[in-house]
Amino acid sequence: MEDLDLDALRVARAEQNGTEKAFKLGGERFALPAELPYDTAVTMAGGDMMAALEELLDEDRIASFHAQRPTVNDMFAIAEYLQTVYGSGPGESSASETS
Repeated sequence: MEDLDLDALRVARAEQNGTEKAFKLGGERFALPAELPYDTAVTMAGGDMMAALEELLDEDRIASFHAQRPTVNDMFAIAEYLQTVYGSGPGESSASETS
């Protein structure tokens, strides 16, 4: 049996989905990784969006983000954006059809 080549799968996903995501706040662009890290998905599933952003952005960028004084509505919009660009988190699935 051939080894599972996760590197090749990442390359294929990057070709399909692009390499970087971003959002803007206060005229600043905040770049996000191309794929959602698993540990960040777990944090998001736990409902802590600020902790998830702190995992996604480096220290300098998170300080800039905090300086923009994001509102609750900003955080809701970011959460919706992350869900759209990254899909559902661990343990989540699409709604099942009713019988």
